[in-house]
Amino acid sequence: LIISRPQASDLDWQTIFSLAALMAVIQVFEKLNLLSNGAAYLISRASNQRTLIQLLLAMTFIGSMFLTNDVSILTIIPLFAVIAKQLKIKPVLPIVLINLAANLGSLVTPIGNPQNLFLLKHYQLNLLDFVKLAGPITLFSLLLLATWSCKFAKTPVTAPKIFKSKLPTVKLWLTVILTVPILLGILGLLSSWVMLFLALILLIAIDYHLLAKIDYGLLLTFICFFIAVGDLSRGELIR
Repeated sequence: LIISRPQASDLDWQTIFSLAALMAVIQVFEKLNLLSNGAAYLISRASNQRTLIQLLLAMTFIGSMFLTNDVSILTIIPLFAVIAKQLKIKPVLPIVLINLAANLGSLVTPIGNPQNLFLLKHYQLNLLDFVKLAGPITLFSLLLLATWSCKFAKTPVTAPKIFKSKLPTVKLWLTVILTVPILLGILGLLSSWVMLFLALILLIAIDYHLLAKIDYGLLLTFICFFIAVGDLSRGELIR
């Protein structure tokens, strides 16, 4: 505040609204256990240890593209811990690779990470531009993960016992239907107000208690970040 005074134009409400909507969708997906159910289904199809690890890495990579790296890690690693104990798999390398897959996958799409949303809006990129920029890193990341996954032997495994929750059909379809326009809003193809309203409707319809689980601290951090950057950027010496 010594350098300059905050201005209303400092706040990028499109990014803040997009982040709020994204967090709402993530809470719904977590509530419905969509990622863990998907992972459990894939794992049950694995015939050997290498395939099992590769399926987990693929699920983590793809999941983080749409549900952020944090959600993928917090979903897949506990699931793998149970599997590793049952099948007597040494857990260290797979857990390192799962973390890598989550962080590398999250850079591919604008919704993989909160900072990706900021980059998308700040540099006025469309989805195709963003994917083109991330493309070379994505291909290298997949090659890296594929190479490391081949270090695991093709030791036959029996299907591990994994708890799968029953998916509520009506809530599942409602989530799928409303997630599409919400994602369009995040990508700037729909009004941010409409996007935020739909995200709120979805959250309340699935479970209104999820409103308390939104990371409001992260939203406040972004607001403070925009104010700080705006103030600093008006300082002659800093500019």
